[in-house]
Amino acid sequence: DILKWLHSDDFKEKHQLIQENRQEGTGEWLLRSEEFLNWKKGVSSRILLGLGIAGAGKTFLSSRVIDYLEDVTERGVAYIYFNYQDQQSPARILASIVKQLLCKLPSTTRFPDIFNDLHSKLGSEKKPSQDQLRSVLSDVISLFPSIFLIFDAIDECEEGLRTQILSLLLWIKTLGEQVFMFIISRPLADLRDILTDAIEVKLSAHPEDINAYLEARIEQTRPLKPTRSPPLLVRYKDKIIPEIRNSAEEMFLLAKFHFDFLSKKINARKLLDAIETLKNPSSRVNALEQCYKRVVDGIRARDENDDLALDVLALLSLTTTPLRVSELQDAMAVIPGELELDPLNVTSPEMLVDICGGLVEIDHHSGTIGLAHYTIKQYL
Repeated sequence: DILKWLHSDDFKEKHQLIQENRQEGTGEWLLRSEEFLNWKKGVSSRILLGLGIAGAGKTFLSSRVIDYLEDVTERGVAYIYFNYQDQQSPARILASIVKQLLCKLPSTTRFPDIFNDLHSKLGSEKKPSQDQLRSVLSDVISLFPSIFLIFDAIDECEEGLRTQILSLLLWIKTLGEQVFMFIISRPLADLRDILTDAIEVKLSAHPEDINAYLEARIEQTRPLKPTRSPPLLVRYKDKIIPEIRNSAEEMFLLAKFHFDFLSKKINARKLLDAIETLKNPSSRVNALEQCYKRVVDGIRARDENDDLALDVLALLSLTTTPLRVSELQDAMAVIPGELELDPLNVTSPEMLVDICGGLVEIDHHSGTIGLAHYTIKQYL
């Protein structure tokens, strides 16, 4: 397959996974914002810089923008989801953009001659260089009336690599007036220094987005068959939703951990007491750090599985490359002094995730397992 030769990574599956976890209606406020509308029209700048603090739900907002832009078929839309565990080189980024745009061409449109000639010249084993990919991209862009490129979480790139990528994006911008870019990140000085003419928009979890998320999580606790008494979270949702929303400080990640914390309460008294702790102003200082501490303290307080959970967190915080699920399972099954792995000591992936209290997640697209957010690595 000529396109697979160009680039094997598939951000489409990653995007679909994010879609599945995004609540209906999330991010509509962004599509209505003055900054977004001006950017889409090319007013003052063709670069939109979306800035938000860690845990603000920026990736969900990125995915909503992608869906919105892809609804118009004649547009060329391509996107990159950056990840601190898998650093993307400029050549890989170019290859992915070219591949995605070629996939968007109508079936009646031939691939550019420069691309077909390059494949014939290099063969299936050798990959094109960055300079060769630049030439191909220049020709591909000319086939579309408008091009929209979305780069999510560019702040997760290492600083030196990020500078190279930003230089590449500025070059891509010069390829035509029809090229628009949406770059999403935490607020970083180097972004503003390099993207001096970008339109800035603040990205955060708006109250309406948090409400929709919490409503959906609470509804998921309802049993399939009606019961005499509604579930605990359903009965107290009028208390739960406003308190989590007010204490989440416009962070989706914080809302998630607050909900996970409350959902473990076994009776009304414990639930109401836990809700009261969210009102404590001191709990809002370094709020994410407080959440992570609460989860880790809860793991340590358990009678069993605490050592295994802490070992999982320690290994995932130290690894420099993504671990496959089976690799983590094998590592956790090792018994000191034993020369062979005991298959009876292998823990299921679901259990490894469950005992870590929401701090660990599986990427089913890549088959890897890692920390649920890069800020967890910083905390650990």
